[in-house]
Amino acid sequence: IRLHMKKIWSDNQDGKWIYAEMTAAENPDKPYTQRVYHITQTGNNSFESSVFKLSNSLRFAGEWKNENPLSSLTPDSLKGLEGCDVYFTLVNDTVFQGSTRDTGCPGGRSDAKYVTSEVSITKNEIIRWDRGFDENGKQLWGPEKGGYVFKRIDE
Repeated sequence: IRLHMKKIWSDNQDGKWIYAEMTAAENPDKPYTQRVYHITQTGNNSFESSVFKLSNSLRFAGEWKNENPLSSLTPDSLKGLEGCDVYFTLVNDTVFQGSTRDTGCPGGRSDAKYVTSEVSITKNEIIRWDRGFDENGKQLWGPEKGGYVFKRIDE
């Protein structure tokens, strides 16, 4: 799996905005997930990452390669994914850790009732563990023992 992320809308003063695409390594031009994240500081060492999806998202495939990705859009054209925010805390000098809260993030695919995300961020990697669960808390999809590790590669 490949994860491409790029800062967008740098002129906005209401936090940081990031566009992200996830693709299978064998199909790099067809993302299976495209999201926009809005990062805001909520405390001295804490941040919230709100999650948004794009309408007709595939038309933006590969947008991370552009100098100013998503420049034709504005934040009000996005659809927020309620309950899917990730809440981060700085746990030491170099690691931010965060997760969704409770069972409020809708399932999104298959018969999952809700989704959880756990994320760890350092300067050179992101570990992301997304899982889908049924109404009884049984895991339906996602890795069972830990998240995907994405290593930073400057392109």
